[in-house]
Amino acid sequence: MKNMKKTIIGVAIIAMFLITMMGSVNAASMTASASQVEVDKGVSVTISTNVTMKAVQFKLAYDKDNFTYTGYTSKAGATATVTETAEGLTFALANSAAPEDAKSIVLNFTAKAETANVNEETFTISGFKAGTSAERDDNINATTTVKVVAATVVEPEQPENPGTTDDNNKPAEDNTDNKGTTTTTNNGKVSTNGKVITKLNQTGTPLFIGAAVVVALAGAVLVVRKAK
Repeated sequence: MKNMKKTIIGVAIIAMFLITMMGSVNAASMTASASQVEVDKGVSVTISTNVTMKAVQFKLAYDKDNFTYTGYTSKAGATATVTETAEGLTFALANSAAPEDAKSIVLNFTAKAETANVNEETFTISGFKAGTSAERDDNINATTTVKVVAATVVEPEQPENPGTTDDNNKPAEDNTDNKGTTTTTNNGKVSTNGKVITKLNQTGTPLFIGAAVVVALAGAVLVVRKAK
C-alpha cells in the first residue's frame, strides 16, 4: 500500500514537471515595433520563443499591398531561406552553431500604402516550429496588428518679422544726376547732392590779375599828379 502511494506521488510529480516544461517551451510570441507606421517608413515584427533557434520555420501572412518585406536579423544566423508567397512569406533556417541566446527573429517591412488606411493590418504567424527535436515549439499561432497612416507634413517656419516688398518701403536711391544750384560752406562749395566741392573753378585767377592791374594804374595816376 505504501509502495503504491509512493508510485502515485512519483507519477504526479513527473506529470507536473512535464506540464511545467510544456508551458515554458510553448511560449512563442510576436510583437510589432509600433502600433502604427507612416507611409514609406519602416516597421519591424519580432518573433520570440524560449528555445534556442538552432532550427526554425514558420509562415507569416500579411497584406502585401501595404507592406514590403526588406529583410531580417537574428542571432540564429543569416542563412535563412525566405520565400515570398501570395499571402506573405515562408521562413526556414537551420544552424546547429546558433548561440544559446538566439531566441528571436526580427522581420523588417516598409509601409507602401499611398494613403492612410483606417484599418489595422494584421501580421499572422502559423506553422511555427523552433528548437531541436528534444525541445521544440510546435504550431504556435500568434498575431499582431499595425496601422498605416499618412506621412506627417512639416510646415516651414515663418520669420518673426517677414517685412514687405512694397515699393513704398524701399530706400531712396542716390540721385547722381541732380544739376541744381550749389551752396557754399567755409571750406568750399557744396552741391545739392551733399558732396563738398574741394577744388574751385579756374575763373578766380583772371579776377586776381585784373585787380592787380587796377591797383597799379591807380598808383601811377597818383605819381603823375604829385609830379605836376
